[in-house]
Amino acid sequence: MLPGTKVTEPGVVAPVIPAGFYAPLTAEALLSPEHRELRLRQVWDNNPMPRDVYDRMCLAPLSRLLLNTQNVPATREGRWSRAGGFGDLTVLYTTYAVRLARGYMFPPDATPEDQAAQAAVWHTVIFWSALFYHLPLLAHLEGELLSGRGWQPGISVPDEPFRFRFRKTAPQGTEAQQLAALTAGTLLPDGATAWLVTAPGALQNLAGALWHQHPGMALIRDVLQEAARQTESPLNTCAVTAPVTAEASADIRPADPVVTGSTDSVMAVTEVQPAEEVKTESVQTETEGGGESAGASEVPSAQQELTVQTAPVVTADDEAVSASPADQDTAMLLSLFSADESETAERDNGDVVMLADEEEAQDLTDGPDEGDSSPGSIHESPYLVESDASVNQSVSGEYRATEVNPLTGDDPDLKGETFLDWLKAGLNSGEISFNQKGDKIHIVAGLVFLPVPGIFFDYLKAVQLPGDKRPIVQSSFERLCINKRRDDQRFYFARIAEEPGNCARYKTVKGYLVKGRSLMHESKLKDSPYLFIS
Repeated sequence: MLPGTKVTEPGVVAPVIPAGFYAPLTAEALLSPEHRELRLRQVWDNNPMPRDVYDRMCLAPLSRLLLNTQNVPATREGRWSRAGGFGDLTVLYTTYAVRLARGYMFPPDATPEDQAAQAAVWHTVIFWSALFYHLPLLAHLEGELLSGRGWQPGISVPDEPFRFRFRKTAPQGTEAQQLAALTAGTLLPDGATAWLVTAPGALQNLAGALWHQHPGMALIRDVLQEAARQTESPLNTCAVTAPVTAEASADIRPADPVVTGSTDSVMAVTEVQPAEEVKTESVQTETEGGGESAGASEVPSAQQELTVQTAPVVTADDEAVSASPADQDTAMLLSLFSADESETAERDNGDVVMLADEEEAQDLTDGPDEGDSSPGSIHESPYLVESDASVNQSVSGEYRATEVNPLTGDDPDLKGETFLDWLKAGLNSGEISFNQKGDKIHIVAGLVFLPVPGIFFDYLKAVQLPGDKRPIVQSSFERLCINKRRDDQRFYFARIAEEPGNCARYKTVKGYLVKGRSLMHESKLKDSPYLFIS
């Protein structure tokens, strides 16, 4: 159990909490809401570290930060002004940043051997940079314990009932950054800095991220900035030192020890009790300082009644996040994909490389060949895996005669829709394997990577048609316009590693990126440990 957590002894009646104060929550209670558990599973799935290292370097600092901030909001008004808004913002933002970074190898200019050796260190740099990204927002808050002692959210775990409010005066100059740096220092595990110096540049990048959200490495900056955009980070719309014109406080009178859930227009309080014993009662709130706060739509007035329930409330924002993670992850991933023809020709270790349509126009007319067999696609290195020879072969075996539709003149099996139906059925039934060693299809950030032209040869073999029909099927599929494009470029390069999480040995492939939810059930959309966007 982390320091600062409390557990009520069996049979001991919890003390009554005065009006306007909150009961301190345990780490388990703060990590247990379903939307937070989901995001933490995604962080774990996208990390290259053993479980014990991950728990010490990542989970422990996150748990401590949630304990230190409890149920405070991130902002006075807006999406993240609800109770627990700071914790929700931090968890979601960290997850987005980690998932975005998962497709890259750090540092980008290092050799594959060094990238593999330093993977855990750089993953942790990105995790901590994201975890501490919004700490300056806490400088707008001040708290008080029941005993009258002061409490600064983010610095320590409250050991008794507490309350908080926004400061009358905004932080001046670099006060917010100074407090954020101090807070981050208390959250870093023992030996963290000594570990970071084992990778050149890692400590300096983290220092830049902690001081002004500006690490030295451009790729890390891009990841953090895109994650901030997708999570609607308040740091994108206002400075942390912007004037605060009104004072607001959120005081809730709980009947029992409580777990604060997410809310939108009102604050919800969750009572710790068996799920079947659902009780509701009116809970009043008070606003200190007299008058209505600037965030009146987010902070309840003294006359509002709050519902006490047995599970955290999921707001419209949370529903949007949980209902369409693939959409948001798609936007995040694609927004970082950029390349031009010169980059394609010159870079072996680029961030993300795509082929222009003009370069690949012949791909629809050539015979069967694998996309990664073109010059420059596979890196000449003793550490690389050879291209899959099976893909370079034509579809063999007995072919059936094509069945031409007398009305359209087309064979239905040559249509993109039929190919798509075959692909969906195979992925959902398990007939087509994915995300495993040797598989052609892999998933990253809610997107399904379909290698070309190999996936079309597999289809033609399944429907017993000759391989020379591949350009027809592929062209028909593209006319469906379901594959992701950027700047009229339709193909993406990726690395398929020989071992999970280790890009020292890999083959380079090209293919389409398709929204995963259009092909398979959302529960199957797990990130592949073998796929890296090169």
